[in-house]
Amino acid sequence: MDFNVRGSGGFEVTGAHRGAALALSKVGRTTVVTGGEDGAVRLWDTRNKAIRDVQTLSKTSKNACWCLEATKTHQVLAGFADGRVSLYDLRRGEQQQELEVCRKYLPNGICGIRRITEETFVAATLSTMIWSGTWREEKNEECRAYRVRDGECTIWTCSPSPHSSNALAVGDGRGTTHLCSYQTDKGAPLVEKVVSLNIASQPVISTEWHSEQPGVLLCTSMDNRVHVLLCADTKGIGA
Repeated sequence: MDFNVRGSGGFEVTGAHRGAALALSKVGRTTVVTGGEDGAVRLWDTRNKAIRDVQTLSKTSKNACWCLEATKTHQVLAGFADGRVSLYDLRRGEQQQELEVCRKYLPNGICGIRRITEETFVAATLSTMIWSGTWREEKNEECRAYRVRDGECTIWTCSPSPHSSNALAVGDGRGTTHLCSYQTDKGAPLVEKVVSLNIASQPVISTEWHSEQPGVLLCTSMDNRVHVLLCADTKGIGA
């Protein structure tokens, strides 16, 4: 299967993980990486009809891998149920770095993770927080936290805009989408909320920006609804 060729076929793996497969991210034209309830992170070649994993980047553990994000530099970020953030090198097929400073402050699990720059990321967590961090040299690791709303609430998803240098969409467990801004001048990105809009009666579990139309945001929620929002930079948001 080639993701850049329409009609090139499908891809299916049975028994890829012990338990549920919880995360998937495309890496290039013919490769995907998956994370499972068993804590394993595996790389797959979709051209292989035998459908065997090319590499097992992380062995099974008691902490599930909840989310993945592939970078443009042959790396994959993974977020785990115990708050761990790991960086894997796909060329070497091994873990490159584990961000211990983030694990210290993220004990409740990471629901979503996205790359902002080649050395910084933002993570959605169970604890009402958006966390941002770096994976430069280990001694320079840094994490920052921003509480999206009052009270206890899971932050399910976070998505930097591909068209704006500082716009971030966030979905929470109370059916609200937040439009935030962030600054990346020094260290971990600094996140600030700009405006919020309640769009659903159930959690907002995905936020994805349109790849070609600036300001168009697609959200899905657990009440089986799909929402299209229009965002004017970081100044406003509307359904």
